[in-house]
Amino acid sequence: MKVKIAHFSKRSTFGGWINFSVFKARTQTGSEAGNRKLLARLTAGARNAGYKIDHAALVYRQEGRIRYYGSRKAVNYLLRCGVPDWTDTIEYEPGNPLQPGLLKKFGLPAGMTAFRRTALCSCAGPPAFLQGRMS
Repeated sequence: MKVKIAHFSKRSTFGGWINFSVFKARTQTGSEAGNRKLLARLTAGARNAGYKIDHAALVYRQEGRIRYYGSRKAVNYLLRCGVPDWTDTIEYEPGNPLQPGLLKKFGLPAGMTAFRRTALCSCAGPPAFLQGRMS
């Protein structure tokens, strides 16, 4: 399954940079536990694919409304600025677990699944933010 991702950096109030990743994905049930597990797997897989992530969130549509689930900083940022343009696509293969040796080597959680970057986009400036963008 291909998952759209927006990966971007913003300057912190202390002068450093904070790396955010936003995934367009949700669990079938939409439960808290399911969203937590999915976000953890997507974040770990994206890190394994080379993304640097400090804060992450899921964004999805439920009952006609846009919903966010993730770290407090990521969700607060999304509430203020809206959903960023999607920059990449990663392939999420829930039925293809990584070998236990690789999991241990990279410090990934048990049951981690395989990920692969499928598209890249380099942007000269910050992504354009549009409130409620879900395309």
